[in-house]
Amino acid sequence: MKLYSKFLVFILVLAGVALWLSLAFSRKAVSDVISVQIANHAALEAGELLPGFRKALATGREADGLTVLRAFQQRTLVLYAGLLRHDRKMLAHTSVPPAGAPADLGWVRRLPDREPVYRRTVYKGEEVVEALIPVRQAADPSGGNLLPDGEADKSPAEGFIWAGFSLAAAHRAERTIVSKLLLTTALILLAALIVSGFFVRLILRPVGLLQEGMRKAREGDLAWEVKVTSRDEIGRLARFFNELLRDLKNKKNVIEVYQQTLEQKVEKRTRQLEDSQERLVQASKMAVVGQLVSGVAHELNNPLAGIMGYAQIMLKDSGLSAQQREDLEVILLQARRCKEFIQHLLLFSRKRESVRETVSVHDLLAGVMKLLSLDFFPPGMEVLQDVPRELPPVFGDAAQLQQVFFNIIANARDAMVPAGGGRLQIRAAADGNRIVLKFTNTGPVIPEGNLDRIFEPFFTTKPKGKGTGIGLSISREIVENHKGRLSAESGPGGETTFTVELPVKNENQ
Repeated sequence: MKLYSKFLVFILVLAGVALWLSLAFSRKAVSDVISVQIANHAALEAGELLPGFRKALATGREADGLTVLRAFQQRTLVLYAGLLRHDRKMLAHTSVPPAGAPADLGWVRRLPDREPVYRRTVYKGEEVVEALIPVRQAADPSGGNLLPDGEADKSPAEGFIWAGFSLAAAHRAERTIVSKLLLTTALILLAALIVSGFFVRLILRPVGLLQEGMRKAREGDLAWEVKVTSRDEIGRLARFFNELLRDLKNKKNVIEVYQQTLEQKVEKRTRQLEDSQERLVQASKMAVVGQLVSGVAHELNNPLAGIMGYAQIMLKDSGLSAQQREDLEVILLQARRCKEFIQHLLLFSRKRESVRETVSVHDLLAGVMKLLSLDFFPPGMEVLQDVPRELPPVFGDAAQLQQVFFNIIANARDAMVPAGGGRLQIRAAADGNRIVLKFTNTGPVIPEGNLDRIFEPFFTTKPKGKGTGIGLSISREIVENHKGRLSAESGPGGETTFTVELPVKNENQ
């Protein structure tokens, strides 16, 4: 079922319910109004005969009561009428109840003092309005009021007129009124139905346009837009739908452009993966070389020990000339240097678990520089050190920290080689509870866009085959594991500075 049909069915049901409620409540309202009018009319007529009713109540004679009741019956055309004393006993009645009998007034909650009360009941198969009208002022036998007028309004009822009125004519009037009321209600509902149908179509028309737009979008036509002619909720929904279509169109254009360049991006990523693979292979080779160096160093230790031993024995010979003794001392010195170099090489290449201990930054750098002293820096390169021996110690792994210093110094040397020389300045100082080391070298600066990337694994600015791109990445990880910080900055003056910050050893370490 379409939404328009659902709206119409809903409106029809609503109209039917309204018509039914109108019929039910209008019949009751008209019935109550007619009953009130009959009771009030009877009260007015009783007011005309009030002296006669007062006289009958005062004398207490049934004949006087019947006389005034028959006069009342002729004026109002009641079916029956009775006159009650204040104790609810019958004084006179035009029908069956005898004089002196108590009246059946169970339907009256409280005897009225001023206004009449009424009810609808059935008398001899006919629906009647039964009213109880109070006779408020007491009267003397001559019919005159015993109380002044101002006091009479406050006096209690001395008796009651009990009468039943036929509703035959009232029913005809009631049906006429209800019929006209229903006709009017039906015409109003019909007009409301027509107007509602018009407004429903007016509301649902933009919904149909939105449906058409969704169909167009599903077919791929994202240039279609819904015409917005209102500022209500439907209008806002249409504008939102148009914005959605424009966003989808823009994203579709982006996807098409991306598809056009996807092949180039895949090719670029493939080259990067190939480079990364080559660097991994190179790193594996370097690991193998490290193992070979360790083995070679062990093999060289034995001949060096022999050379040093024979040189020391020969120096004990007192018959040596001064030149021979000098030559032997040179041999012993160079052999000792070779042994120290091999020891540092073994310490650097040996794979072991991390051991934290109290170490001196000065001693760590001295050990690295001894390792690099044998022709590591080509001619034209100058190394300046300002590392005080009295710096506070740090708590860390000596081998790992030496690896960090070695990587930074090696990168500085590689940066100065293309320029044919340069200067490397190493400075260290205490800054509060941290030791700050700065490695500053001349040479080509690092582009600003690469300052953060140089610490990424396998990223390198060196020519192909000259670096693996993992040295600085490992160095940063080592420093951060020591609760420190490794950073780099490269200025327009042609200098690059790597800063290593390490915490000073505290009492708990």
